[in-house]
Amino acid sequence: MQKQKQLLPAETQRLIAEFLEIMRNDPDTEFFIKRETLFQSFGESRLNLPEHPWQGKDYDPQKIDQYKLNNWKNATQADYVLGWVALLTAQKVAPLWERVAEQSPFEGEIYEVPQMLEISEKLLKGKYDLLKAYNELVSDFWYFHRPNLTHDTYHTFCAAIATLSFIIYGNRSGVDFFEEAIDAYSSTDPNEPGLHDEPDSPYPIEFDDRKRLEFWEWWLTEAIPQAWDLGQSSYQKKILTDNQ
Repeated sequence: MQKQKQLLPAETQRLIAEFLEIMRNDPDTEFFIKRETLFQSFGESRLNLPEHPWQGKDYDPQKIDQYKLNNWKNATQADYVLGWVALLTAQKVAPLWERVAEQSPFEGEIYEVPQMLEISEKLLKGKYDLLKAYNELVSDFWYFHRPNLTHDTYHTFCAAIATLSFIIYGNRSGVDFFEEAIDAYSSTDPNEPGLHDEPDSPYPIEFDDRKRLEFWEWWLTEAIPQAWDLGQSSYQKKILTDNQ
């Protein structure tokens, strides 16, 4: 029997209203810690887990793989909500990636962002193997520089990597999917592809506070409630599958 969906938590609603007021007063405001507070309002999640403890001489790939699998197996409803928050955030800027066909000489790059977002969605829907996704992340995406992009397309790529990483690891993955996405959404790069991160690039990257506010308002009023509903559905499907 399908469990009745819960309403967005009162604390989450309160934080959304607070953040909207802050951002409308100053769209350039940065408050990573407060976003973490918003994420915590969804409930207990893997955000609270430490990094895996096997480093240096204790490094053991099998233990790390098992650690990831156990964390994924024990993912909570809040983890699924957070995963959908990340995916919806990256999907918002994914259309920018279509321009990479004009920017990069490497034909295969046009498929990378759609591939990462597709794997992310399949993971959240229980239709993809976690370790397969992890191996693809580190072998196909993470360790290759993308030098032929403009600022916005590069950060669209980073948002997709950060989303897949966040879903796999559940906590700190080294890249912030939100900051990457809002950077891509609100920026204009007047330089030729590949020059945006050069110290002597001809033109500065331009950022639009109106677009930044537009992104925040979408994220808080549409993406968060949608992710809450999708996360509940994904988690209930997981529970039903686990009990079969």
